[in-house]
Amino acid sequence: EWGGVGTARTLAPLPAGGVGAGATPPAPQRKGPRAPIAAGKPVFLEKPGALSPADLEEVARLAEERGVAAAMDFVMRASPILERVRAWYRAGWLGSPERWHVENWAGGELPAGHWFWDPARSGGVLVEHGVHFLDEVAWVLDATPGRAWSRAWPHPRLPGAMARCLAVVEYEGTLAGCGSWHLAASFYHAFVRPEGREHQVRELGFHNGWLRVVGWIPEGLEGELKLAPEGRKALQDDPLVKVIEGPGDTVRVSVRLPDRQEAYREMVRAGFRALLETAAGRGRPLAPLAAGVTALAVARRATEAARPAGAAG
Repeated sequence: EWGGVGTARTLAPLPAGGVGAGATPPAPQRKGPRAPIAAGKPVFLEKPGALSPADLEEVARLAEERGVAAAMDFVMRASPILERVRAWYRAGWLGSPERWHVENWAGGELPAGHWFWDPARSGGVLVEHGVHFLDEVAWVLDATPGRAWSRAWPHPRLPGAMARCLAVVEYEGTLAGCGSWHLAASFYHAFVRPEGREHQVRELGFHNGWLRVVGWIPEGLEGELKLAPEGRKALQDDPLVKVIEGPGDTVRVSVRLPDRQEAYREMVRAGFRALLETAAGRGRPLAPLAAGVTALAVARRATEAARPAGAAG
């Protein structure tokens, strides 16, 4: 790992096959990968990768010029639950997307002086944490983000710490057989809950039904879908998916992962494996740096459009 520029330079003499992996607050992240990239080492960037899209684009440019494999740690792209939602959507079984909402009541027991509460170091809630979910929508739905808006509120017990944020982002896309579509996705993040009392859920609406995904790292799914015979059989043949027949051509579907922490570890490992395969010339990263640039740009647009609740004007 690199903890800043000095630590990053120590990665330069890594043996062949070494990987530079960054896990620092966002502010120094743009500098950390430069030494490993200069040494020809693959790099695995913790989100958001930088505080500005231009800085992350510069890292991506350096990696491309050196022919170095580089990836973002967007773990949602390796979620077995979201992989299925993505596959069902692309197969046309869900129909056009109509709604995407994320409700994230996260732990907020960080001390008042923690870097997370300092926008100059973290970028704020949407930049430091929200990019996961902004990229998730684009990846699952093969969507293009457009206009973005947000509003922020302070932590109820830490005055000045902007711990609550609501963002709305417009996405557009095209689905074969359904044509073009447009939706407004909303994201509510509140880092205010006591430890052990968090709650996260995604509510997804499609022309052919709805899905609810539980956990910020997806651990469960349930929903009701109107499926053609081909889609119904595919879900019934999936050992991870439980399908209960409903009236007519509707089914109730559910997925439950047995171990959330192991699922998370495997998602991170999947990102590393894809990066190493890319470095060996046998594949592509799960989340290229270009995806990080796009998500960060959306987060910045939404953040810059925000005013704290109660601000004049």
